[in-house]
Amino acid sequence: VNVPSGFGARFTEILTQVGDAGTTLRRMQRTTLLGVLLPELDKCMGLIPYDSSHSHTVGEHSIRVLENLLRLRDKVADGDPVLGGYLSVWQTLVNPLPLLLSALLHDIGKQWTHLSTGERAGHEDLGAEHVGALCTRIGCTPSVADHVEFLVRHHLLLARISRLRDLTQPGTVREVVKAVGGDRERLRMLYLLTWADTAAVGPGVWTDMSARLLDELFARADEAIEGTLYGAEPDPAESPTDGRLDSVRERLQRQLIQNGRRFSSESPLTGGERSDVAVRAHVQLMPAVYLLNTPPGTIALQVSLIERLREAEDVVVDMRTEAPGAAQTEMTVVTRDAPGLFANLTGALFACDVRLHRAQAFTRPFGEDDAGEIVIDTLTVDHRDRPLGPERRRTVEESLRVVLSGEKTVTQLLAQRRRNAAPSSEVVIRSLQVDDQTSPDYTLVDIEAPDELGITYRLSSLFTGFGWNIHAARISTWGGHARCAFYLTDGSGGRLKAGGVRDRLSPLVSGDSPRRSRGDPERTTTPVAPNPNAVHIRL
Repeated sequence: VNVPSGFGARFTEILTQVGDAGTTLRRMQRTTLLGVLLPELDKCMGLIPYDSSHSHTVGEHSIRVLENLLRLRDKVADGDPVLGGYLSVWQTLVNPLPLLLSALLHDIGKQWTHLSTGERAGHEDLGAEHVGALCTRIGCTPSVADHVEFLVRHHLLLARISRLRDLTQPGTVREVVKAVGGDRERLRMLYLLTWADTAAVGPGVWTDMSARLLDELFARADEAIEGTLYGAEPDPAESPTDGRLDSVRERLQRQLIQNGRRFSSESPLTGGERSDVAVRAHVQLMPAVYLLNTPPGTIALQVSLIERLREAEDVVVDMRTEAPGAAQTEMTVVTRDAPGLFANLTGALFACDVRLHRAQAFTRPFGEDDAGEIVIDTLTVDHRDRPLGPERRRTVEESLRVVLSGEKTVTQLLAQRRRNAAPSSEVVIRSLQVDDQTSPDYTLVDIEAPDELGITYRLSSLFTGFGWNIHAARISTWGGHARCAFYLTDGSGGRLKAGGVRDRLSPLVSGDSPRRSRGDPERTTTPVAPNPNAVHIRL
C-alpha cells in the first residue's frame, strides 16, 4: 500500500483533535480514501461478524467503538454519574493515540482465519500480526505501534476475566498484572477499550453487571500495580498466618459491634449481647479471602441471617436490588451444608425461570453445640434480564425452601412447574479449559456450551455425580453460547487434578466447537468413560 506523504500524520491528527471523526471515517470509506490508507479496515466495512450478538458489520462496530471514546473525551462532564469514572481514567493517559487506533483496528483480524505460519488462530492474534506494519505505514512511532499491537492482541482479556473469574482470588489479579507487564498506562487503555468495545456490540450487551465486574477487576489490578511500584507489602490474603490478619479481624469485630449498637434500627444486627457474640464467632471462623473482600454491611447482613437460621429454619434467603436501575438481584442464601446442595439450588432457580450469573460460597462451622456446617452463598440473578419482582421473589424463596429442606426433589419441582431439562449426561461441551495451577485452593473448569435452559443446573448435577465441590461459579451468555466457569475441589476439599477432570468431561466434548479465540481452550477429545462412583458434593 502506497500512502501519500503526510496522509498518515493527517489521519492521526483527525483522531486526536476535537471533531466528528466517525463521520469523517465514513466519508473516507464512501470516497475510497479509507481503502487507500487502511485497506484492512475498509474490507471490514461490509464484513458480517460470526458472533450473532453483534448488531453491526465489523467495520461499523469499530467506528462506533472509536465514537464511544471520542464522546467520552469531548462530551462527558466531570462527575458524570455513569461515565465519570471512565473519563477520570482517560484524563490520566499520557498519550491516547494507541487507544484510539486500537478502537478502529481491534477486530480487523476477523477477515482472516490463519496466521502467516499457517496456524489457525483467533481474530485478536490475527489482527495483532498485521497492525505493526499498518502503524508503520501511517507513520506511528515504534512505541505507539507496540501499544496498539498489545491492545489488539489482548482486547478481550478484561471482559473475559471479569465475567468468568473469581475476582477475590489473588491469582486472578496476578493474571491481569502479568498480561499488561505491570504497565498502568496499558491497563488503563485496556480498561477503556473494554468498555467502549462492549458498549458498541449491540443493545443489552453492556449491563450494570458488566460495568461493576470490569470496574472491580480494574481497581484491583491498578492497586496491585501501584503497590508493586511503591514497594507495598504482600496482600495478607496470601499469608493468612500474618499478624496483620489478626488486626483485620479485630477491626471488623469492633466496627460491626459498634454499628450494631449505635444504629440497631438501620443495621441488620440487633446490637445485643447475643449479636456481639455472633459477630465475634463469625469473624473468627471465616477465611482471610472473605474478610478482605466482603463489605462490613454485607458481613452484618450475613451474621443476622445465620442467627435466623439458628431459629430452626431450614433455609434463610435475602434478596435485594441495591442500585437504582440495576438489572439483577443480589441474593444471599444461608442453609446447612448437605450433599448436592448447589445442584439443588440451581435446580430451584431453573424451576422459577431465574438465570444465575454468578455465585460465591463460603462454608463455616455452625458453632456452639452444633457440629454441623453452614453455607453462605451469594448469588447474582435475574428474570428475563430484569431484577426479581416481589411475586418472583416469593416464588424463589418458597422453591428454595421446599428443595433444600428435602420436602421435594428438584425433579418433582421441575415437573410441578412444567420445566423440562435434559439429563446431565447429555450436556454438550463445545470447549473445555482446566487449570489446576493458578489457584492454590481450587481447580478452575471453564466450559463453553449451548445456551440451553437449565445449563447451569445440568452442569452442577453432573459435577455432583463426580463428587466435586463447587465453591464459586460465573456464567456468561451471548449469541446462543453459554460460558460457565467453576472453581472446584474434590470430595475432601483438595484441588482436582487437571488430567482427571478432562478424563471425566471429555466424553461430552462435541466436535462442532466454534473458532477458538486467544485464551480459549483446546478441546479435549480423548473418549474416557465417566466413573460411576458418586461422592456427595459440598457447595
